[in-house]
Amino acid sequence: MATVANPLFSCNVLVRYCRFHDAAGYAVRDGQRRCFYIDHDAHFTLLSDADSAHLVLLGAVELVEQQHLLDALHGGVAKIACSRLQEVA
Repeated sequence: MATVANPLFSCNVLVRYCRFHDAAGYAVRDGQRRCFYIDHDAHFTLLSDADSAHLVLLGAVELVEQQHLLDALHGGVAKIACSRLQEVA
């Protein structure tokens, strides 16, 4: 039997798109672990409280990707926006 290493994150991971010092990537939080994942470099950087002034959290990755796929299934964002009824109360 082989020993399996503990995973870095548990099931309760929060992942959001973010900007950090004007670089796009992902903010990942699991309990006390706060990490920033730089997309194009694939490096994790542990964030401190001082870094929070430079971090802008955007949408939740799973929600944004789910909505993107649903929009694509319905003809894309432009078709959805142009086909809506413009009702005025």
